[in-house]
Amino acid sequence: MSKPDSSKQLKWSIKFDEHLDALLDGQGIEDPDEQKLVCDALCALGLAEYKMFSEHTDTLESQEHHYTSTKAMRKLAKEWLNSTKHWFTSDH
Repeated sequence: MSKPDSSKQLKWSIKFDEHLDALLDGQGIEDPDEQKLVCDALCALGLAEYKMFSEHTDTLESQEHHYTSTKAMRKLAKEWLNSTKHWFTSDH
């Protein structure tokens, strides 16, 4: 295991599909670190899939973390959204 070069900066971003976005938004999880933790937990449960894309230069390491819902997660998200419809007024 090698230690990262301290002269390099790490830049990362997170992306997720509409189902995971609705779940995170519905739960008020806006911090990218927290979103990543939740998505990693969903992956461990088999409810999401993960891919990482990275780019390395002499001074910058860039990572994009992509999460997508599995079929089981999409079904759960749809059921959850349908069960919460009565919480919202027609003004929204």
